[in-house]
Amino acid sequence: MTTYRITADLSETQARLLADKLMEGEHFLPVGAAGAFEGAPPVWRFEAWSNQSIDQSDFLNTARRLTNDNTLGGFQYQTVDDKDWVAKSLEDLPPVRAGRFVVFGAHDRHKKRNNEIAIEIEASLAFGTGHHPTTLGCLLELDRWCKTHRGKIPADKIAVLDIGTGTGILALAAAKALPLKAIASDLDPEAIRVAKRHRKLAGLDDKVQLFVANGTKHNIVQAHAPYPLVIANILAVPLVLLAADFAKVTARGGTIILSGLLNWQAQRVIATYLNAGFSLAHKRIIGDWTTLVLVKKIRTTKISKKTKGKSHVAGRKNAR
Repeated sequence: MTTYRITADLSETQARLLADKLMEGEHFLPVGAAGAFEGAPPVWRFEAWSNQSIDQSDFLNTARRLTNDNTLGGFQYQTVDDKDWVAKSLEDLPPVRAGRFVVFGAHDRHKKRNNEIAIEIEASLAFGTGHHPTTLGCLLELDRWCKTHRGKIPADKIAVLDIGTGTGILALAAAKALPLKAIASDLDPEAIRVAKRHRKLAGLDDKVQLFVANGTKHNIVQAHAPYPLVIANILAVPLVLLAADFAKVTARGGTIILSGLLNWQAQRVIATYLNAGFSLAHKRIIGDWTTLVLVKKIRTTKISKKTKGKSHVAGRKNAR
């Protein structure tokens, strides 16, 4: 099968914007994937892939319309025959470093540094190489959480939860960095199949549990709740819809890391989770994308001197 590849060296703003707009789908081009990758400053590389031939004039005109930038140009058009097109793309990607984590392909195994937590992601049809700002943001916040919670995880907590795991990158990172198991699910059976390959490659079959599921109602998710840490790198709409369910499976004082939302969508997600009993701890913005860190509130009951005994009993009931 022939695959078509479109590349260009652009500014960071141009590359990110064009990749995002193409993946939002408000056009008629048969683009299967698009991305922006950091090169030698200030140049970024834009890439788009399709399993259908794309007219060069149509692509240029659409790209300029989507970005409102008539100076956009310099696109190179190639055909890739009899190759896994994702594998071909990943061959050119540098390792991603996020705090102590480094994510790389097999071709970059030799670039791992001492004391880094290494995660190898092979070429596949499930995305999640760490290059996208949402995955990068989650890795950075996971690394920060691991450092601040070192030695503070309650003894009765045995697992963290990763909803929408994709390639499994965040579940693997958590399992490697923490003395906890990772419970990870995805709607897509193909994503779980790929994540299981990565789990085996990482030697984490005994620490990462993977399965197909929608949200938090699966019996495996429920069996390990409540979680001290929940991660969900999906999309803004499902994040809003899942807020109440996430609140039920997050331990009091527990943390939830959310991403997959554009900057303009963040406030709606924040408001929804504040209403669900969380407080905003941190917001990280990378380009057009936001990663949120929220903490589930620990409810307390104030005890007055006049009704000390009764309030104490009521407080115990409310704390169950």
